[in-house]
Amino acid sequence: MPRAERPPAGWPVRPALRHMLLWLAVAASAVPGLAGAAGEAPADASTPDAALIEQRLAAAQADQSLAEADRAAVVAQLQAAQRHLREAAAQRAERDALILTVRSAPARITALRNQRATSPAPPSDSADIASLGSALAEAQGALEAVLGEQDALDRRVQALTQAPITLQPELAQARAELQALDTPETIPETGGGALSEAQALARATRRSALLAGIALREEQLRTVEIRRELAQAERDAAQRRVAALQDYVSALSARLSAARQALARQELADAEALVEGAADADPLIREAAAQQAALTRELARVLQADDTTSAAIAQTQTRQGEIESLFRATQAQLDLAELSGALAQALHDRRLRLPRPEEYRREAAARNRDIGEARLRQLRLGEQRRELGLPYQHAGELVQQRQPALDEAQRSALRQQLGSLLRAQADLMGRLDDAYARRIALLSELDRRQQQLLQVAQSYASLLDRRLLWTPDVDPLGPAWLRAWPLALRELLQPARWAELPAALVTVLATGPLAALGLLLPLVLFALRGRLQHRQQADAVRLIDIHRDSAWFTALALVYAALRVLPGPLLMYLLGRLLASDSPDASFADASAGALSGMAPAVFVLAFIREIARHGGLLEAHYQWQAQARQILRRQVARLRLVLVPAGLLVIFSERLGQAATRATVGRLAFVVFSAALAAFLWRTLHPQRGAPAAYLASRQSGWLWRWRRVWHPLAAVSPLLPAGLAMLGFYYAALQLQGRAMQTGWWLLGLLLVYYLVLRALAVAQRRLRLKQALGAGPATDGEPEPEDALDIEAVDEQARSLLGFVLSLAIAGVLLWVWADLLPALQSLDQIVLWRYRLGGEAGAASGVVTLLSLLLAAGIAAVTVFASRNLPGVLEIAVLQRLDMDAGARYAAITVTRYVIVTVGALVAINLLGVEWAKAQWLVAALGVGIGFGLQEIIANFISGLIILGERPFRVGDIVTVGGVSGNVARIRIRATTITDFDRKELIVPNKTFITEQFVNWTLSDQILRVVVKVGIAYGVDTAQAQQLLLGVVQANPRLMSDPAPQVLFTSFGDSALEFEVRAYVRTLQDSVPAQHELHMAINQALREAGIEIPFPQRDVHLRSVSAQAAQAIGGRADGDPGGA
Repeated sequence: MPRAERPPAGWPVRPALRHMLLWLAVAASAVPGLAGAAGEAPADASTPDAALIEQRLAAAQADQSLAEADRAAVVAQLQAAQRHLREAAAQRAERDALILTVRSAPARITALRNQRATSPAPPSDSADIASLGSALAEAQGALEAVLGEQDALDRRVQALTQAPITLQPELAQARAELQALDTPETIPETGGGALSEAQALARATRRSALLAGIALREEQLRTVEIRRELAQAERDAAQRRVAALQDYVSALSARLSAARQALARQELADAEALVEGAADADPLIREAAAQQAALTRELARVLQADDTTSAAIAQTQTRQGEIESLFRATQAQLDLAELSGALAQALHDRRLRLPRPEEYRREAAARNRDIGEARLRQLRLGEQRRELGLPYQHAGELVQQRQPALDEAQRSALRQQLGSLLRAQADLMGRLDDAYARRIALLSELDRRQQQLLQVAQSYASLLDRRLLWTPDVDPLGPAWLRAWPLALRELLQPARWAELPAALVTVLATGPLAALGLLLPLVLFALRGRLQHRQQADAVRLIDIHRDSAWFTALALVYAALRVLPGPLLMYLLGRLLASDSPDASFADASAGALSGMAPAVFVLAFIREIARHGGLLEAHYQWQAQARQILRRQVARLRLVLVPAGLLVIFSERLGQAATRATVGRLAFVVFSAALAAFLWRTLHPQRGAPAAYLASRQSGWLWRWRRVWHPLAAVSPLLPAGLAMLGFYYAALQLQGRAMQTGWWLLGLLLVYYLVLRALAVAQRRLRLKQALGAGPATDGEPEPEDALDIEAVDEQARSLLGFVLSLAIAGVLLWVWADLLPALQSLDQIVLWRYRLGGEAGAASGVVTLLSLLLAAGIAAVTVFASRNLPGVLEIAVLQRLDMDAGARYAAITVTRYVIVTVGALVAINLLGVEWAKAQWLVAALGVGIGFGLQEIIANFISGLIILGERPFRVGDIVTVGGVSGNVARIRIRATTITDFDRKELIVPNKTFITEQFVNWTLSDQILRVVVKVGIAYGVDTAQAQQLLLGVVQANPRLMSDPAPQVLFTSFGDSALEFEVRAYVRTLQDSVPAQHELHMAINQALREAGIEIPFPQRDVHLRSVSAQAAQAIGGRADGDPGGA
């Protein structure tokens, strides 16, 4: 072996033999007979010692002959071996402790069952208030500790109940790993060296840890029943201690409260006696005594309120404990068994009895007000105490100020008596300040307790909603349903139950006479119905006059209509609120109260629709609905109300009553009738040819509503029948949730549409006034008069406003849908359990895998729809709301809108495909491959696309610019991502690829400066005065209004021509459109000015000299000369 490979000190001289023996020991330990007897913790004899591994690790870290990578690998293997040894030791210790616990468990269980809970010794009868308060605080702390112990034991019982489910997979996984570890194919070849020995040590220690873990889990499975029985006994003992401590705390609280109340009563009696005794005393004494009595009464009120708050805290804490126990029990039940019909019905009843946030919102608001008032009172008490200062000194000052006529002896006596009263007041203020501090602490504690209660209740409700929505909670319609009717009717028609209603109402009115005054409000509104209708009719007359018309009248008409129909629904709601009680146990009166208050909004909406659809109502007077449409709507709403209201009352009543038979029979039948009536209403009212929108659709047969009428009309009519079908199949809870939220969504959409059309009405009124103003301000039209450039485009403004309003309406509808259906979002998690396909995360083998569920597919489809909607609408809203307010021209706005649209589409597409399992890490290679292929096959198209992006970014020209490219001149009409449209001066549209503007030269006549020079060449005859001609031409140029004075025009004598003296007229026009007309006008004016000045514009002349010609040519020329004197 070379010197560089010599093993370091501490390593064996013959590693191959060492490794062979080590692997033989590992293989031998795999034999069952050698692994240890059953029931004993298997301590593998071949497991290396911790000291040996520590020695090998120190040697490896100090060995400099190994390469850095080899040394790191050796250290990692040895450190893994150390971790495995620690893990095996911990598992063996846990198993030993478990065996000892199980051995003593029977005796421990017997002792716990025979153990009686004891409470602390109560304070002596002579204990004062301070001692009682200290004892109560100590007892409450002990109760909190025992409650925490009980909660931990509850969780332990639940964990032991689920232990067989959780331990079996862990045990199977450990055995599979041990089997794989013992497979000969997985044992590496012993090639010698430090790394091989380190791997062998890590493998041996891992095997030891697996054996220890298997033994531990087997022992846990074997003893799970006895350990659960022990945990239940400990929990029962803790519950007994909690009950004993709760009784002790209650008794101690009552004793402390009684002591405080007794002291307060005694002090109040003393203060009142003092007031009576000071009736004939000095006014200062009377005032001080009255102030002391007022403080004493205030202290008594605060102490009494504290007792009420303490009772509420205890009640909230008890209810929270009950819900937490039910929550854990339900989780255990759902984990161990499938959700059956009976269990679903029981859980549904629990769901109905869970506290709702709205029950505590009013209490929380009142509590916050009380806390604020208490803090304010503390501040005022502090100010009053500071004003008192030293009581006797302050008394002397008061006596000196108020009674200066008294002699010294009288003043001294009065000062002593008043100082004593003021000192008592100061003490009372201090106690009252402490009472308010205690009051704030109690109110804050109650708020915290209720928040915790609501959090637990919401978690429990989320669990139930997630599991109950897709689980049948009643039996399907069948013989069993028919057999349940006699029992349900017998329970429903008991005379004693119906007698509860008037008795409960009388009780409420007797205990709260002010509640009866609230019932007078519907009567007052009913008496005002005639006056409201008269006001509405008077406002409708004003709509005819454009000067008096206003959208305010439409808003008032909505208010008048709502007030006219409000008495009946308001009476229902008030009766329901009066009959309702705070008890968690539902009674017949409570169920009736819930039905009345729950159905009142639906009654109001139906009556409101009939009111606005009547003759002379809102739809006719303000929105010009046709009579046929209004009559159909009123008639169908009247029919719907006859069925919907009684059926809805029965549905809500059966739900609030909480009786399974009544709910499954009467309530479910009423729900089916309710859904059928709603479906019939939607079919008749929305019929495209015989319903309310028939005339509207007939006038717009080119729109999508008419084209798709055979799709949306049946879907709208059938939608209420789907929950009815679910109810008949046994999914009654799911049907109620879906139908209820669908109805609530419909009410909200109706309200949003009313607001939407109210704003449209305001826009229509404003548009009418703008048109009138423009018509009156324009005056008589004259021929050829151009329209003012700053004239307001009413149509464009109206279109932009409608677009923005539609976008706001879409956002509002999305918010309503999210708010209404948010409670059912946990139920959608069930869709996340339906796996459609799987995909691998990352590209390496063995990487984690992901799944695409039905929920992912639905979310991807929703994101795609939102992306399409946003790409079509958001850019327009961006232009209306933002871009038009900036200093940007039309071209810049168009570029920003185009880029925004592409960004929206790109982001939406990436998010959607990511939900479908296509990662960007994979998609980028696909995009790159497609890019290469497209680069060759669609080279020109890609070049034009990139050129379009460059044009939108750099903006070398804009829409409306005049350009010349490739011999084509014209106005830029449109800039698209692939090509640009140019309209030439012959009104022909030319499509120019964007690549042309990037790779070739082009002229933009109007990019930054539209001023253009016009050059006119003029020749005059020889002999003319050139100065005179220059001044003449300059005067012609200056007289032309199209030509600019700055830059100044020029007239230059440029050359001596063959036939004329050549001048150039150089002038500037403002735009390219003025260049040709300016040239024409200059030619005409120059020609006329030169003719008037007698200056000749010569034509080209040539002198021809003939040197040698033939005789015939000479004879011909001579003959021509003789015959034509004018020839040359």
